[in-house]
Amino acid sequence: MPTKQTDKVKYHDLLLHHISDAVIFINIQSEITGWNTAAGKLYGFDGHITPGHLLTSIPGIAGTSLQQIIEEAVATGEHTNLEEYFDNFTGRWLQVDIHPLPDGYFILTKDISTKKETELALKRSEENYRLLIEQAPDAITIFSAEWKMIHANSSACTLFGYSLPEFLHIGALEMVSPDDLAKTPPRLTELQAGKIVKAERILQRKDGSTFYGESVTQKMPDGRIVSFVRDVTERKKAELALQESEAKYRLLFCNSPLPMFVMEMETYRFLDVNEAVVNHYGYTREELLTMSALDIRPPEDLEKFHCKVDLPSDKHSRGYYRHYKKNRELIDVEIFVHDFVYKGRPSRLVLAIDISMKLETQRKLLKTTEQLRALSAHLQDIREEERTNIAREIHDELGQQLTILKMDISWLNRKLAEYEDSSLVQRSKESLKMLNDTIKMVRRIATELRPSMLDDLGLISAIQWQSREFESRADIKVSFESDVSGVSLPPPVATSLFRIYQEALTNVARHAQAQHITSRLQVTNNHLLLLVSDDGCGFDVKILGAQKTLGLLGMKERTLIMGGVFEISSVPGKGTTIQITVPIPSSDAHEDIDC
Repeated sequence: MPTKQTDKVKYHDLLLHHISDAVIFINIQSEITGWNTAAGKLYGFDGHITPGHLLTSIPGIAGTSLQQIIEEAVATGEHTNLEEYFDNFTGRWLQVDIHPLPDGYFILTKDISTKKETELALKRSEENYRLLIEQAPDAITIFSAEWKMIHANSSACTLFGYSLPEFLHIGALEMVSPDDLAKTPPRLTELQAGKIVKAERILQRKDGSTFYGESVTQKMPDGRIVSFVRDVTERKKAELALQESEAKYRLLFCNSPLPMFVMEMETYRFLDVNEAVVNHYGYTREELLTMSALDIRPPEDLEKFHCKVDLPSDKHSRGYYRHYKKNRELIDVEIFVHDFVYKGRPSRLVLAIDISMKLETQRKLLKTTEQLRALSAHLQDIREEERTNIAREIHDELGQQLTILKMDISWLNRKLAEYEDSSLVQRSKESLKMLNDTIKMVRRIATELRPSMLDDLGLISAIQWQSREFESRADIKVSFESDVSGVSLPPPVATSLFRIYQEALTNVARHAQAQHITSRLQVTNNHLLLLVSDDGCGFDVKILGAQKTLGLLGMKERTLIMGGVFEISSVPGKGTTIQITVPIPSSDAHEDIDC
């Protein structure tokens, strides 16, 4: 019949074999006296292991660090408890507990790999968390529920100027500027309710200096409070500068005496207009804000508008346009533009300057200039005609009379030679010589008034003759070249080119102190080109406008009348070059004069 002692032993055996920890019993000679099922699984017991075998016969213990640990515990006879990582157990963490017994030892082994892996993962997570906090560019501070500093990362220490030990004695409110704190109390109620509180405040450093900070603060589940702070001083300064700039823009925009529109780039609708637009165009502000830039343009100008409106506003002026007023009066405007963002939409600021009166004045001035130039050309034609008539009268009438007088005096001179009065003969000879000189002078005057060879032989021959005459009188060598042949010019053009050439030579003689003049007449791209260069003293062309250069002005006006271009270049000490370029008129528009 079972006894109570037998039942107790059976209960202990049953309990031993059902626990998850490995249990081995050994005597003082390290012989195995018992084990449970978990030990067989952990240490890999084979069927040949029976009570009485030495502990070293177990494969999972023999030759391992665990064997050394058990032997040291048996030798000292002390209780041993440790946690260690064992490679021979396929990389497991084991908790080994060795208890001395009256007749041996009790070895309890527990697999704690899962626990250790969890602890290591938690440790790595905490390290990563701390690394993340420390490396964060924003200042991060953690407070207790009583708002005492618990931790601050390095960015917070740098931003506020405290060391970490100093920071741990700083209260949260000490980090806020007193003036800002008085103006905006902390939102503690929202924090206690678990809300995320975002704010911009003026914060204070250790040295008393202040900066604009953007903070995000939240209460964590464990009651601690974490706050992220970013220095936004530069951004805040930019915002304040932008606000000031916008205020100045608004002041300038509203008070400008010139019409200014804000046009949306997508629809071309007016988003804003100043008072000058209302006054100048005659619409009310409300009417204008329902209109677009297309509504104030004539239909024939819309193509031009669409071609240019999408071009980037890299130039201040976009040219001249026409606008309608409310009364349908058409005005000319010069447009200045600047692209910007207005209320979140790509827009363009348009400044429209009414230049109708300016353009009308320019048209009248141009018309007056053309009339004056036509009058000047007419006067020159009249003068040339008069000079031609005078030259003809001098040559024909006066020349004829002087020739007859010369014949009479020559006859008298021959008759007086028959007498012996030498004084009369001498006086008649002197009169004849004076008469010859007068005839030469009359011919020269008639030629200078209007060279007959200009009409008879053409422009090139006249220029060649003028070059020889100038060289003999001024003692300045003149070289003239021409590759022009078979080109016919109307008399006014040939005369104007000849007069320009005469004036150019005269200017050289008066001012240039030159030793040599080079001139050339050539045809280039259906244009006649006249070049006159000297090796004289030259001058600064920038001072031409400040001097009364009537000779140059006359040459320029003659060139413009011919529809040509007058150019002059000069360098002090390096001579002067005059270039005249005139178009060659069509042959059916004039009476030809061969060059």
